[in-house]
Parts: sequence; structure tokens; C-alpha cells
Amino acid sequence: MRPVAFAPLALLAACVVAPPAMAQKIMTPGGWEMTSSITRELAGQPVEQMGRHTLKICLTREFLAAEPYLSPGLDDERMAARQAKCTSEDLQRDGDSASWVMACELADGSRLRARLRNSATADRLTTQMVQDVERGGGGKGRVTIAGEGRYIGECTEEMSKPEPPKPAKKP
Repeated sequence: MRPVAFAPLALLAACVVAPPAMAQKIMTPGGWEMTSSITRELAGQPVEQMGRHTLKICLTREFLAAEPYLSPGLDDERMAARQAKCTSEDLQRDGDSASWVMACELADGSRLRARLRNSATADRLTTQMVQDVERGGGGKGRVTIAGEGRYIGECTEEMSKPEPPKPAKKP
């Protein structure tokens, strides 16, 4: 049996989680420093730390008004851009916290099922994604991405500005 390479899936998942943002009325628009760490678990192997990443981004009023991390729309959009077919379910929202389950089939035939949880205040953000991955050859693993964000003040020219997600399509 060939070794299972989960690193590309972990990087894909990191793109889904970062940069996280909450609703405008909860989070303060402006500059945010986002830090995420990734761990990987494969059957019969010790947990592997896959890295810690920090970036500074500008979360605009328009981006935050779309409530991108209080609903699965942004995650669905990012995965679709990577040719993944995803569905989201079990959306639970309570004030400044939200969670849901996302199931995806990737272009290479791999499948993942992820539980996402986000919560925020005006100047802090906590996000977690735990995804179970099954590769086409039967290899299985779990990737966990934990993220934290903190408001750092005004936006600067060096900061990227994520686009607001498109409105969710009505079935």
C-alpha cells in the first residue's frame, strides 16, 4: 500500500479556514492578525505538527457584513474554486458562535468530512476545523486546524483584503 499524502489536503483546508472573519456587528473592521496551526493524525503513527502560519489581513466592513464565518457560504465557495463538490449541513448558530459540518469530494476522488466551529468578539476570533479524510486508495487520516485572530488596528497597504462571499444560492 502506498503512503498517504495528507499534506496537500491540510494546505487546502488551511486555505478554507484562513482568513477567518465573523459578522460586522461582532468583529471590528480593520487589521487582523490571524494565526493557524495544523496537525495530522494517520493510523498507527504519532500526531504530526504540520506547521503554524501567521498573516495580517484587512477585514473590510463589506466583508464582515456578509457574515462569512457564521454560515458555510465562504467555505463552500473556496472549496468549489478548488473543484471540490461540497455540501454543508447541521448549521448551529448561537450569538457570536457558529458550527456546521461540511462533506466534500475532491477532484482526486478523496473525501473529507469536517466539523467547523467559530466564535468571535469585537477583537478576538477562535476557529477550529477537524476533518476526517479518506483517500481513494483507502488511506484515512484526520487533520485539525486551530486558528486564532486578534484585532491589531487600522488596515495597512501591505494587508490583503479578502472578497466578500457571494450570496448563497437558493435551492
